Amino acid sequence: MTYKFIPLYLIVVVLTFIIHEAGHFLAGKVFGYEMFMSINKAGIANRGTPDAQWHQQVISIAGPVITYLQAMIGTLISYRYKALWAFPIVFMAFMMRLMAAVISLFSPNDEYRVSDWLGIGSWTLPIIAVIGLFALTVMASRTLGLGWKSWLLSFVVCSAGITAIIFTEPFWPGIRW
Repeated sequence: MTYKFIPLYLIVVVLTFIIHEAGHFLAGKVFGYEMFMSINKAGIANRGTPDAQWHQQVISIAGPVITYLQAMIGTLISYRYKALWAFPIVFMAFMMRLMAAVISLFSPNDEYRVSDWLGIGSWTLPIIAVIGLFALTVMASRTLGLGWKSWLLSFVVCSAGITAIIFTEPFWPGIRW
């Protein structure tokens, strides 16, 4: 991993946010709701409420499920093809859910809300998600022979990308459908 991967990381950061929110958006559409989506938010339009509480939980968990699939696909690509470009895909999935868990300390996020609703303890799903994604990241890293410098570069670039998206979100286009 070298600095030439920075543009790839930034593209992966943006795409990870988009496909994560698309997971929420599409789950809501399956239930027949009018949905909105931006780069960092998706939900029922016009502050609508779901017809059933479980609809809201499925919509909440759909984004993380897409993010977990992203990490699994990235890990499989790193194993199968030994492709360095797959590591940012795995690492960003891990970073996104790690940051979501941290944010849940102040404002409950996807896994936290679902875990609480299921009655298994608010932190059960966030902890499982972060540990599982960390394990996939370690597996991809070892497969590709990456060391701490690659992890550090990944952390810095992904953190900067996440921060940029969060602070510039009002300027990104949204959709309603």
